[in-house]
Amino acid sequence: MPLLSSYMSGYLGFLAALCLICVVVVIRSRSKDKVLVTKDFKKFQRGYLIVYFIAMMSDWLQGPYVYALYAHYKFSRGEIAFLFIVGFGSSMVFGTFIGSLADRYGRRLNCLAFGIMYGLSCITKHFNNYGVLLVGRLLGGIATSILFSAFEAWMVSEHKQAAFPDDWLAHTFSAMTFGNGVVAIGAGIVASFAAANFGVVAPFDLSLICLIAGTAIIYSTWKENYGDKNSAPALNLKQGIAVIQQNPKVALLGLIQSCFESSMYLFVFMWTPTLEAVIPSGEVLPHGLVFACFMVSMMIGSNMFKTLLKFGPPESILRYAFAVAVVCLLVPAVTKNENFIMLSFCMFEAICGVYFPGMGVMRSQHLPEETRATIMNLFRIGLNLIVVVVLQQIDSMENTTVFMLCAMLLGTATLCQQYLFQATTGTKAQQAEAVADLQGQELLPSDSLDEETDNKDIEAGNSEAAKLVEEEKRTGKDQ
Repeated sequence: MPLLSSYMSGYLGFLAALCLICVVVVIRSRSKDKVLVTKDFKKFQRGYLIVYFIAMMSDWLQGPYVYALYAHYKFSRGEIAFLFIVGFGSSMVFGTFIGSLADRYGRRLNCLAFGIMYGLSCITKHFNNYGVLLVGRLLGGIATSILFSAFEAWMVSEHKQAAFPDDWLAHTFSAMTFGNGVVAIGAGIVASFAAANFGVVAPFDLSLICLIAGTAIIYSTWKENYGDKNSAPALNLKQGIAVIQQNPKVALLGLIQSCFESSMYLFVFMWTPTLEAVIPSGEVLPHGLVFACFMVSMMIGSNMFKTLLKFGPPESILRYAFAVAVVCLLVPAVTKNENFIMLSFCMFEAICGVYFPGMGVMRSQHLPEETRATIMNLFRIGLNLIVVVVLQQIDSMENTTVFMLCAMLLGTATLCQQYLFQATTGTKAQQAEAVADLQGQELLPSDSLDEETDNKDIEAGNSEAAKLVEEEKRTGKDQ
């Protein structure tokens, strides 16, 4: 009897092919997309990425075993679903205020709070008590908001204070996404070994160790930076909301993030039942191999992002990425072919690898420094709200319906990205006209002619300067 069935061998072969593609993309990226950077930047980037990867490792170690732990404690499916809703809900509600606290009292302090709260959340997993686990989900939701806002806000602020070129941010974001894929695969292997040998709580204990180590490094090596530290947190929150209301570019970024990431979270919930429904009879879905395929695909996308920047800014690139994502998540709604579905899922993960560094670059360009963390957490309200509403109805929804909803969300993200592209490219007059259209205002004729006037002024100035030079020449000859 063979050690591996032909079905399992097929997935191993597909994973091997993806790994080969990833190696080729990485080698090509390093040879052709090199960027000369300073030693100071490399030191800064390395110091940040070490902490970021440790924080992400703590998150990935827990992910695969949260549901398994609750099931091990004999909670019903409805009770488990409510625990997940509490996590997303706390991220949506409390995360908003956490962001304003980060801008007021410091991003470093906020990252230290992440380590403490997520650590306490891990400790609650040792208790087979529904109330204690609810508190753990509450703390975990708040900590997740910090992980996906304060860390990036701290890095971008330090990058700008050190006067490093903005172009280098793209490479940091790309490295974050690529490394995150590597960390996810490693965390899955380690967590699987720990759970098999020491029980389903063991991955959470390993996560706690990572959190202690990461918090210690932040405390000893990071320096503090702020948004607007002279205003109260409530005022920071008010200012963040005002920026979203008054700046269409920021509002579009929020809509794009909410639509894309909510569809991504719904995909995370749906890929397992979708693939299990189409596998051959008598076969078992190799969840670990499928997850590894997804992570390698994301790593491919993150490395392709640096190459794609040669063809245009993220505002342009993501338009096409989102359009392809729509097609990818429509595939499981129109076919039951396992190979087509698996391929479309991997393509979607590759697009996620392009999306995260692209969105990071756009946020660094368009969000004001004073309220950066606040606005980033405000962006998460929409995506958490969408996920919570859909999760509450998930039992009564067909898989096809959920993927159609995901495709609609991605279509909305594509449309918003097109508007953002129009508002950030072309001449200043064209950008102003696009922004005015988004605000429902009519651009005044004087505004639309500003650039033409500027050009005429420059031409007139050049002509006047030429006349003066000619006059000086004649004067010199006379003398």
